[in-house]
Amino acid sequence: MELDSGIKLGAQFLKQCPSCMRNFARHFCAFNCLPDQSKFMRVSQKSQGPKPAAEAVQVLITNTSMDGIYDSCANVFNSNTGTLALDLMCGSWGAALCTAKRWFDFMGGEGGNPYTTFRIFYNASNVPEGGLVPLDTVVTPCNEPVKVRSEGKLSYVPETTSVNAASANP
Repeated sequence: MELDSGIKLGAQFLKQCPSCMRNFARHFCAFNCLPDQSKFMRVSQKSQGPKPAAEAVQVLITNTSMDGIYDSCANVFNSNTGTLALDLMCGSWGAALCTAKRWFDFMGGEGGNPYTTFRIFYNASNVPEGGLVPLDTVVTPCNEPVKVRSEGKLSYVPETTSVNAASANP
């Protein structure tokens, strides 16, 4: 699944809360597009053949980012289904038993998530581990307004830094 398709799929469930939607999109934009990915992500399994591709990656993310993204989305109500968005987006845990770690694990392919093209193993830590520096994404809390670009669209450009201060701020 391509980045744009994945964000649009998530938007079907999360768009009721602009802060949640922005945080969700920013995480995946940073995860996919930052030029310093090797600082917070490591390929842990590759396919064999003439054109090897990643089949699994390890991602180190700050507890602050993981918890903040989850907290901004935990109570988003999906009017299409009449349930909380995480009832559908947290696998068998549903919203009632979902935690930040369980949600990220499901988004990473645990529990049979059919929309994951390769396995993502998330580890949350606020300090470097195993040669990786945690991805620290700017999170907009639900009680703060979301800035809208001049053309009336939400901006999902990642305002993201790693613990080592490498930034991708526009």
